[in-house]
Amino acid sequence: MPIGVPQILFSFEVDNEEDAEEAVDADWIDLYDILSKERILLLCSELSDEMSNQLIGLFVYFNAENPYKEFFFYINSYGGVIIGAIALFDAINYVSSDVSTIAVGNAFNMASLIVSTGTQGKRISLPHARFLIHEPDAGSTPIYITSAVDETKRILRVTDLVFRLYCERTGQSFERLEKDIYGDEKFYMSAEEAQKYNLVDLVVKEENIINEMITDHEMQQNIN
Repeated sequence: MPIGVPQILFSFEVDNEEDAEEAVDADWIDLYDILSKERILLLCSELSDEMSNQLIGLFVYFNAENPYKEFFFYINSYGGVIIGAIALFDAINYVSSDVSTIAVGNAFNMASLIVSTGTQGKRISLPHARFLIHEPDAGSTPIYITSAVDETKRILRVTDLVFRLYCERTGQSFERLEKDIYGDEKFYMSAEEAQKYNLVDLVVKEENIINEMITDHEMQQNIN
């Protein structure tokens, strides 16, 4: 039997006494709703088009609400749809808020690109996270074509775009990336190797370092 989404007892803040008399002191809220309210977002499964749209909606909504408050985006995923990942890549770059990406567990295929999309200096890996950069599976995108020639062109365009996005985020040359991806073995990386490859900026071994980042950001918000 599935465990389901945990619920948390959440106390609501009210602005005046009149509202306080009518308000319910607390209510049970889904854990993920509480986390997203605090701008803590999670990608902990294969990325689908629906999930990509939901995450984009959260980034856009909360950024419009407050364009200065930071997002913390935890990622543990084997990848997913290419177009959805590219759309999420663009959305993260679009919002004016900083986005800290934190790799937890696996960041494979398109998930590794999403990790690299975080704000420079705030792309984080936990110590035992693993990374995989792989040739994009263009076959996972919808096909609206009529010939094998069109299919080949589409695959080449998508692959070229994804490679260039990796180059943009890591600073690696296109030739270096091709050599690594098309090598004899799959291009797996440990957290430390991903840091050397400039896929992430920090390998964090203690929770308090991330907590300090959150605290420093909140203090800066109060100053502003």
